[in-house]
Amino acid sequence: LTLYGGSSFSEGYAQGKAGVALNTTLGAFSLDATDSRTHVPGQGVLSGQNVGLGFDRQLSQTGTHLVLGAYRFSTEGYLNLTDAVNVRELGRRGQDIGSYARQKTRLDLTISQQAGAGTLGFYASSTQYWGPRLGRETAYHLSYGASWRRLNWSLSAQRSRVQAPDRSNHQDEHAPVLLARSDNAGHVDNRVMLTVSLPLGSSPRAPS
Repeated sequence: LTLYGGSSFSEGYAQGKAGVALNTTLGAFSLDATDSRTHVPGQGVLSGQNVGLGFDRQLSQTGTHLVLGAYRFSTEGYLNLTDAVNVRELGRRGQDIGSYARQKTRLDLTISQQAGAGTLGFYASSTQYWGPRLGRETAYHLSYGASWRRLNWSLSAQRSRVQAPDRSNHQDEHAPVLLARSDNAGHVDNRVMLTVSLPLGSSPRAPS
């Protein structure tokens, strides 16, 4: 059993975090809670909480690594440090801070598997935001990387989707977390990338 915590401070912003991690035969579990307080110029104080649950398991027999890290829920007034800086800037300009997309829920899933001479990886995420400006954002990333002699290479495919919010009803809130709805396509971005790295020299510190 491991206890952990931390805090962040900046002008007009304070954050405190506490959590617990437990390693079991099934895998490692973690639970943490974070509280934030942000003073927005001309618009008062925003305060909120963020709760996260994570799971991590390594299967050495099959070379599989599974990370469900993590499911997070944030109340409407919670801001991380980056968001707090941006919201405070909106306040200084006298703009509507409600126009800023603040994260409500997030789910991340990462799986890696040894496959032949390389590693096969899959990553998926789903994010929802407070406010009417953004709907659900989902992303999928599949990759395979390996080495041949001194050459390192990786081939990956990525698909991301930002759905427009459905203002006519609240069905988006109950849609499958990692499955986009066919009747709300939103903006879709597909990418395929090939990355190759070759050291320029025989020294261990040679650039590539």
